[in-house]
Amino acid sequence: MGIRKGLINNGEWRMNRRFRTVAEVLGLVGIVGSVGFVGVEIRQNTQATRAETVQSVMDGWREWNLHVTSIEQWELLNQIYDFDSPDDAPFPLQQAIQGFYRGLWTNWQNIQYHHSVGNWPEGWWNAVLADMSDEGAEDQTAEGLVNWRRISLWAWEQNGFRFSGSFQELFDSVSQDW
Repeated sequence: MGIRKGLINNGEWRMNRRFRTVAEVLGLVGIVGSVGFVGVEIRQNTQATRAETVQSVMDGWREWNLHVTSIEQWELLNQIYDFDSPDDAPFPLQQAIQGFYRGLWTNWQNIQYHHSVGNWPEGWWNAVLADMSDEGAEDQTAEGLVNWRRISLWAWEQNGFRFSGSFQELFDSVSQDW
């Protein structure tokens, strides 16, 4: 009986070893498959996040453009130009103009952030930089551009602290040539 028992135990040991090897291989295949699945999911989520980012920024621009194209807003912009110093303008007018610029700068800051994390295309970022630096202002009169810059810098002095440090540095570098 002892010899038979030893053979059975030896056979079971071989069977257990084969079973363990097969189980380990199957487990490894499962882990590799899971990692691959997670990689595909991350890629799809990254693409979805980028699409949502672009949509969000575009919505912000649309809202700002709807605001600035109103007749009332253009009348306010033109009124502030009549004052030698924006500080001489009535307080409600000062607040309206500062709100106008804060909306513009918030959109620019939002785009700057999304560009810095890779969610905003380089070509579109270059267009924003051109907009910020007045490269597209050829159609404005010299007086209009001077007034735009003068009021913009005044509003920045009042509100620049509200924005991120990186955006403050960017705007300061763009506007230093004004």
